Amino acid sequence: MEGDHQERVETLDPKAIIDQNCSGNASDGNNSWWRSSPSEKGKVKVRRKLREPRFCFQTRSDIDVLDDGYKWRKYGQKVVKNSLHPRSYYRCTHSNCRVKKRVERLSEDCRMVITTYEGRHNHYPCDDSNSSENDCFSSF
Repeated sequence: MEGDHQERVETLDPKAIIDQNCSGNASDGNNSWWRSSPSEKGKVKVRRKLREPRFCFQTRSDIDVLDDGYKWRKYGQKVVKNSLHPRSYYRCTHSNCRVKKRVERLSEDCRMVITTYEGRHNHYPCDDSNSSENDCFSSF
């Protein structure tokens, strides 16, 4: 044994590592991002993307895309593991509206449609029956 030398081993939380600012190069010996002391934690600025609120609805329907009053553009489709039905992705077509919609069928009951909205619209819904297309795209 080599005298009184003790090795200190700590368990790192993977989330803590991801949240840290890991701009250093591992080969340059500057690994201070994982050795930070409590006084240094206040100095680290972490930019986190704010997650948009999500709303989920289950509806019994034979059609996948239900009319919710907004206009949507399909931008993707993905095969879902353990499901016979694909998941479709939509964006609101209104300018400067960043709302997304995800539509899929419940794997246990294919008559149920799960619609998940991410974000909040910054405009009113479009009523096709008594308004022109230009009225649909006017913000409040």
